[in-house]
Amino acid sequence: MTVSPYAFAKSGGKATRATMQDASGAKVIGGEVAAEGAWPWQVALIVADAVGAESQFCGGSLVLDQWVLTAAHCIHIQERDGGFSDLRPDEFSVLAGTSALAPGKGDPIPVEAEFRHPSYAPDIFDFDIALIKLARAPGVPDKTIEVPDAEYGSLLNRQGVTTIVTGWGLQEGARPSPELRQAQIQILHRNLCNAALLEARAEETTGGFAFAAQTLGVGEDDAYAVWDELLAQAPEPMSENLICLGTFEGGRTSCSGDSGGPLFVPAGGWVLHPGPDRQLGPDRRNRPRL
Repeated sequence: MTVSPYAFAKSGGKATRATMQDASGAKVIGGEVAAEGAWPWQVALIVADAVGAESQFCGGSLVLDQWVLTAAHCIHIQERDGGFSDLRPDEFSVLAGTSALAPGKGDPIPVEAEFRHPSYAPDIFDFDIALIKLARAPGVPDKTIEVPDAEYGSLLNRQGVTTIVTGWGLQEGARPSPELRQAQIQILHRNLCNAALLEARAEETTGGFAFAAQTLGVGEDDAYAVWDELLAQAPEPMSENLICLGTFEGGRTSCSGDSGGPLFVPAGGWVLHPGPDRQLGPDRRNRPRL
């Protein structure tokens, strides 16, 4: 069963990680602390109304005074029986108007309702987007972020475009961050992520395939022909609703706890990229060893 960001925070998992010591120093991978007020549309999703790094489980963006854009998997969680259900509005709050997760900071706002995309597929994270309606507008200074329309489409899917990710996710040493952090990463061609993800999946199955071929007495040439056809028939891991992010040299990324948070693209000002993302994985090109 996949542990949801909400369940991880509610269980005390983040608090446990916070007691760990990291001799190398804690920081977002390849990132830095964001200046106070630099990203005024950034909000934190917190368990109940407890303000702190240990209770934060996802991020989001104010797109209107009482509406927050986030990821569907932040509010639609897997239960112990394997099924999925939406969080109740009274199970979490939205913290606005602060870069620091500490008691007395920002404005924890009750949730009135949440609406995930009707086509959201939790097994593959397709259509992984949701809206949260706040019970009231923030009582602290805030600012909404522009959601792009179709005219930005070519820019937002162009390889090499620099973007900014922000959040309070786990840092190096698996410690939660009480301070908002930011990192620069680039948009990469979706084919790169699809190739890396498919190769990673293929690597996980090579042992079982080789065992089956040997057990059934299938010759090496025939087995490789079947393997190549199997890969050719495999669907692409990333749909057109997902974007590919990363750097070729590695070392910069968002992390657990940053889910649902904004991805900013400079386009005459900062524009929110509305799509969920996948990080570029390592290049693996393996065939079964028969």
